Amino acid sequence: MRAALVLPCFFLFAYPTWTRAGPPETPLVTDRGRYEVEFHADRVEVKIPLTYTNLSGQVRFLPGCQGPPAGVLEKREGNQWVVAFAPIAQACLSHPVPEVIPRGTFSFEFQVCGSRGSFEPEFKPSAVKGTYRVRWKVFKTMAWTSPDGTSLKPDTYSSTVYSNEFSLVSWHP
Repeated sequence: MRAALVLPCFFLFAYPTWTRAGPPETPLVTDRGRYEVEFHADRVEVKIPLTYTNLSGQVRFLPGCQGPPAGVLEKREGNQWVVAFAPIAQACLSHPVPEVIPRGTFSFEFQVCGSRGSFEPEFKPSAVKGTYRVRWKVFKTMAWTSPDGTSLKPDTYSSTVYSNEFSLVSWHP
């Protein structure tokens, strides 16, 4: 059995507002259509600023472990979307849980930080160039699971949202 080493990276960070790259009906958009992936000796990295806009008429919640949930990076292969990178995320739901009011926005940075094959999660250099999108889940309600109000759970799943398509290209520092 292979022992997996976890590559420490933070996956989501607060990020200021910017111009949308996707069409207005897309609830999750990047700030541009192309990103350069940085190759290092042991890892591959790219930061993708995103903005979620609540296009529903109700409040939406973005539960995760001490912040919004980690997304999944998908790559187009032919006519299908396949998972290209899924970060290792802590399995807790805790504050802060971003609440997004109708027509409100939440901006954050999705960071892909994967190994070149030695660690988990893996993001192979040979698979970088291509068309991508980010998949993300939003929820209608949140519920407390402990009497002291310290534990949360998503109560009602709302929808999976997808970002606009964007390209990744290689860059070697």
